[in-house]
Amino acid sequence: MLQLTFIIINDNDIGEQALKELSKAGFNGTVVPSTSLKHVLHDNEEMPMFISLSHLESSEYKNNTCVFILAEKERAKEISTIIRSLTDDFKKCKGAIISLPVEYYEGSF
Repeated sequence: MLQLTFIIINDNDIGEQALKELSKAGFNGTVVPSTSLKHVLHDNEEMPMFISLSHLESSEYKNNTCVFILAEKERAKEISTIIRSLTDDFKKCKGAIISLPVEYYEGSF
């Protein structure tokens, strides 16, 4: 059975490492730049009278690495192992791995 695995990593360096490791392991997928709701809502607020250090951060830290990979169920477990290893079980950064069964698939990757 096919699984659709979503990977979200909010650290650019770890995200880039993850893409390289997944590619080395033979996975292919789609990478989509994304931003959390918190950052979207925060960016739409008016500029405060006094700026804190958090306002000086560039958008470099706002972008998440978001990857969609379609793989056999057994290989989806391998994806999780790679990501958990790179993120130290998400202790090094925030993010998530979500894997869902795919009932229907048509196309080619």
